[in-house]
Amino acid sequence: MPKLSATEPFLHPGAQVVNSTLGAWVEIGEGSKVEEHYLSLPPGLRERLSKVVEIIAPMRSEVRETTIVEPTVVTVAGKQVTQNRTVSKQTITRTIAFRDPRYLRLIRTRTLKPMPDIDVTGAAEPWVLFEEAYKTANTP
Repeated sequence: MPKLSATEPFLHPGAQVVNSTLGAWVEIGEGSKVEEHYLSLPPGLRERLSKVVEIIAPMRSEVRETTIVEPTVVTVAGKQVTQNRTVSKQTITRTIAFRDPRYLRLIRTRTLKPMPDIDVTGAAEPWVLFEEAYKTANTP
């Protein structure tokens, strides 16, 4: 059992801390990775948001590594040959996580029904997605 410190966090071997500030009495397990991300809203959007809804919800990012096989044409001895090549592809899904059980005590919204998770991956207009979900949650 590690001895926790009143002044600094205890990191096990292989633990990673990225863009995060940890305080006293904190232990990060072996092989764990802690990352902090911030959602910054422009002033105009922040003003519109404050009039419509009080919201505290985390932004969740899920990183998946997928292996795909893609055909590649190479020239061998003057002939073109198609070979299959294994490639690793990383995909990131970003969600405003209203239903994530890890954050249930933090999540607050002024809506008649619970807000759904909102997938904002690659969304050019995430505000439109949020407004649609908000209208649906306020429909009796």
